[in-house]
Amino acid sequence: MSPLNTFPSGPAAPTQLRLCLSLLVCAFSVLRSLAADLPTGDPEILAPASELELLFDGGFFTESPAVSPTGHVYFSDITFTLSSGMQAGHIWKYDPETGETVVFRSPSGMSNGIKFDAEGRLVVAEGADYGGRRVTRTNMRTGKSEIIAGLYNGVPLNAPNDIVIDEKGRIYFSDPRYLGHEPIYQPVMGVLENQTAWPFRRIKIPSISSAMTTARSTAI
Repeated sequence: MSPLNTFPSGPAAPTQLRLCLSLLVCAFSVLRSLAADLPTGDPEILAPASELELLFDGGFFTESPAVSPTGHVYFSDITFTLSSGMQAGHIWKYDPETGETVVFRSPSGMSNGIKFDAEGRLVVAEGADYGGRRVTRTNMRTGKSEIIAGLYNGVPLNAPNDIVIDEKGRIYFSDPRYLGHEPIYQPVMGVLENQTAWPFRRIKIPSISSAMTTARSTAI
């Protein structure tokens, strides 16, 4: 047989040929999928040789990764109770040195937005659906937490969602409501500011964006 004559022959030829073509199509689809997954962007931010890497896929609905001063990555796992078998929400911690991801806090108060402040404290927005409906701050050295926002005008918040902290340490958080059985007491789903002039919990949180209909993500 000539080296060039590599196509199958005989009664089984059509089946073999179809199998070869199918394998080629599958290989092409895989290569195209891999190529589509290659990250692209500004080369000054994203190196041309960058590759996507799966770090964790054991959550229910993960959100809001935040890197601590130690380099660990903390993120929320929002476990919608009706869909997750009444899981109570989790905060996971990923260790880039070992590649291990472990539960840092559970129940999480249905945590959503997470940030670390300038002192390395963990600031968490806790939502509704059996959650805390508040903003907490945790001293990572002692493990103790404090509530820094829980009421506005004397009634519970809707469901704190996202958090941003400015250079003066002031905490801004959105307060929409997307799910949960709890009553809604706040008529405006806006953004609130947590003043840090006082070092304790009794902090006034005036609405700075009462005209918004439903605020979600925040940024400064």
